[in-house]
Amino acid sequence: MRNALDAVIKELLSMRKAGVLKSKYYIENNQELQARIITMVETDIVAQWLLGDALKQNQLHFLYGVYNTLYITAIKDYMLDDLKNSNIVLNVIP
Repeated sequence: MRNALDAVIKELLSMRKAGVLKSKYYIENNQELQARIITMVETDIVAQWLLGDALKQNQLHFLYGVYNTLYITAIKDYMLDDLKNSNIVLNVIP
């Protein structure tokens, strides 16, 4: 989200620096600004979906706690290896 917002800000600042006569302020005519704003809005929609409501945030905190507990134990080496972690995912976490 931050990168998309920075890209829009950078484009607007470059338009301001170029001056009124060299910049296209109508969004229909400025394809670069239009693409950057669309990317920023799409990224914002994904970020809002990921943040979710209170239930989704609570579930995320719970899952983070489970994975953090596994990460600080001796099972960490097995958990990080994709070939060995199927047993952990199927039996230990549930």
